[in-house]
Amino acid sequence: MSWFMEEVAVRNIKVAIIDSGLYPHPALTGYCIGGIALKKNEAGEVVSFPDYMDTLGHGTAVADALIKNAGEGTEIYCIRICFDEMETDIACMIKALEIVGSYEPSFDMAVISSGITCPDQYDALREKIGELERKGILIFSAFDNEGAISWPAAFHNVVGTAVYESRTMPVRVIRHNEVNLYLPLQYYRLKWVNPASIIISGSSFANAVVAGKCARWMRENAVKADMEGVLAFLAQELGAELEEGHAYAPESWSRGTEFVEKIKKAIVFPWNKEMHALARFSDMLSFSIHGFYDMKYNFNIGKSVGEAIQNEKDERIVQNIDLLDWNDDFDTVICGHCEEIYQMTKRDFRMEIVEKCKKHGKRLYVLDKEVESKRTENIDCYVPQILKTDYNGYRDGKLFQRLTPVVGVFGTSACQGKLTLQMQLKKEFVKMGYTVENVFSEPTGYLLGGIGVFPYGYNANVQLSETESITVLNEMVWEAARHNESDLVIVGGQSGTVPYAYHNIQQFNPYGYSFLTATNPDVFVLCVNLHDPIEYIKRTIKYLEAFDDSPVIALALYPVVTEAATQIGLGYHKRMASERELEEASERLSKEFGIPVYALNQEKEVERLCGDIVVYFSE
Repeated sequence: MSWFMEEVAVRNIKVAIIDSGLYPHPALTGYCIGGIALKKNEAGEVVSFPDYMDTLGHGTAVADALIKNAGEGTEIYCIRICFDEMETDIACMIKALEIVGSYEPSFDMAVISSGITCPDQYDALREKIGELERKGILIFSAFDNEGAISWPAAFHNVVGTAVYESRTMPVRVIRHNEVNLYLPLQYYRLKWVNPASIIISGSSFANAVVAGKCARWMRENAVKADMEGVLAFLAQELGAELEEGHAYAPESWSRGTEFVEKIKKAIVFPWNKEMHALARFSDMLSFSIHGFYDMKYNFNIGKSVGEAIQNEKDERIVQNIDLLDWNDDFDTVICGHCEEIYQMTKRDFRMEIVEKCKKHGKRLYVLDKEVESKRTENIDCYVPQILKTDYNGYRDGKLFQRLTPVVGVFGTSACQGKLTLQMQLKKEFVKMGYTVENVFSEPTGYLLGGIGVFPYGYNANVQLSETESITVLNEMVWEAARHNESDLVIVGGQSGTVPYAYHNIQQFNPYGYSFLTATNPDVFVLCVNLHDPIEYIKRTIKYLEAFDDSPVIALALYPVVTEAATQIGLGYHKRMASERELEEASERLSKEFGIPVYALNQEKEVERLCGDIVVYFSE
């Protein structure tokens, strides 16, 4: 893209400043061509009035910083949207952008020195910014000073400025990134209200400084620049290299939903516990399942799918993978973990399936990370994973803030129905009319409609550090919140929220903390077993509730009893708990912890749990 959009005649540069107005300092009033104030009335409507007198000082300081760098030939128009404090109402911001876009003759740039971290009208704000861009109006916006992603600074068509907390950090200019400018900490002496001048720092004033530099450059060179040109100029002006920002690699986590959207008809192999959810929630999948397959040594062939998932109406039968007709009209193979099969049979079903997919033009969704490096270059293959390329280091740790509530499903152990509960909750909430999205930690999550998958459980496939993982998970939750348009996000962690013991490093899952930190649920549902020690449940509840003062609203009781098969404890036998056992355990746990306890295998119990969650968020 070229530096300039067009050459223009020498003229004044017209700038709209959206802030707290302007105090009539003699040194500033000569540059002001007018202004307006916008505020919500008691009915919640944005109304305008002519008094744009600044009572806070912030807008005056921004105007001073801009004019000192832009110089003569600069005209400012002040739109006051902050009054008693520097808080920005998004409806007033959108109205201000409307005014900027409709003003004639047109503005050259808009300077916005306030950021919205939790926009409840994200799409409307983005559209207004887009309209200004299409009219050739440059937008400069400051990032939130507390370190969060904020808007409109983070939009791709806005020059977003952030300031480091250190004076010694280098200037960075980055295109194709949420943050375009990182500037070292600097203090400015600027006009104020009371006192008349002040020494101050912050992204608002740094943003005004760079906007002023660009205004001077555009006027002196008689050009009307696009964003690419502005960034190139600023890199040269500030003595920095123009860096290329973060772009997703094609095999990153965000490709998971795109891959699944193209599945029409799939087969599933092998038939094991991790695939039960696909059968149990077939009616919630975006594709149909052509058949479930297994190898003969697992002794599942010929058995009913419904028997395994406790659904008598499901009459599908598990079939032999060796008898599969690869010319059937299915388009995708869903291949689960096969490492244990390989260890038992020394037969590499994974690579056999890869070769069959190549030969017959089938797509492959496979859970084992080992498959990706084994001759999959000629087939459309997706492995749920978190890659180094998923991490955007150009954000400097800035995190998305969401308004959409998050329900966290966590547990005390493995194999206790956490994934099933997440899907049951989603199904019930959708039935109630809510828009629900998921972030899963199970690799099958994309198949179940998840927006993001962070596979840190069995055979974990995460290439990032625990800290780097937080930024990726945070983005997953932001996408699941659909920019605050979703009603609810459900996230599910892996087993052992807190370590049961401290004897071996394998008893810890460091990514568990990253998952909890990044998803930051507003309320928890804790899955427990009948045999869990009370003290361990209590420790887990304390840990979750202490994390961000969010309550464990209920316990979900896994309806399976695990018993020692021999007197010396070798091997285990599992059976479904009786109704009486579930009632007694529920009563005991509810009395102990003072919260409801619901059995996972009872539909009415899940309905009641959803009701509790709705009531909690309604209060």
